[in-house]
Amino acid sequence: MEAIIGLRGRDFVLLAGDTKIAHSVMLLKSDVDRIVEIENHIGLAYVGEPGDDQQCVQYLAKNIVLHSMRTGTPMTGNAAAHFVRRTLADGLREHPYNVNLIMGSVDREQAGLYFLDYTGSLAEVKFCAHGYGSFFILGLLDSLYHDDVTLEQGIIMIRKCLAEIKRRLLIQTPAFCVKVITKDGIRLLSPEEMAPRVE
Repeated sequence: MEAIIGLRGRDFVLLAGDTKIAHSVMLLKSDVDRIVEIENHIGLAYVGEPGDDQQCVQYLAKNIVLHSMRTGTPMTGNAAAHFVRRTLADGLREHPYNVNLIMGSVDREQAGLYFLDYTGSLAEVKFCAHGYGSFFILGLLDSLYHDDVTLEQGIIMIRKCLAEIKRRLLIQTPAFCVKVITKDGIRLLSPEEMAPRVE
C-alpha cells in the first residue's frame, strides 16, 4: 500500500513517500524514510517488497558514492539514473529486485526526475508516482502541472496529492515524508511547511 511521488520544477525536485511498512493486514513500521539522500544532490525514493527494497537502494547508493570516490567527481543525476537502470536490468537475469524507484537530482541548477521500475525501464519525466496512491494522483498532477512551476506551487501540488491519497485510498496512510532537492542540497520539509495555509 506504499506510495511515492516525484515532481520536477526548473531548479528543484520534490519527492514524497509514505512512512509505513505493511505486510498483509499488519502495520510493521510507521516511521520509515523512503527517500535516500545520495551525495547531497540526488534523492532516491523507493517502494517494493520489504527487504528487497532496502538491500537494492543501499547497494545503489553505496555504488554511486564509490564511483565518485574512485573518479574524484560526483556522478550526475542522469548518469546515476542510467547506472540504476542498468543494475535493475542486469538483476532481472540473476537476482531480480522487486523495487520501483523515482530518482530526483539537481546538477548545476538543472533539475532531473527519473521514473524507474523493477524491469529496468527508465524515463525522464516532469512528474510521476509509484504505488497504489498513483492511481488517484496522476490525473491530478496532469491537470495541475505546468512548465514554470515554482517551489511554492509544487508544494501546494504535493499537498493536494497527499490529501487525495488520504481521502480516497482504502488503507489509510499515517504520514508522508517530503523532501526538496535544490542546488543547495536536500532538505526535509517540516510539517508546518506541508500544512495547508489559512488565508
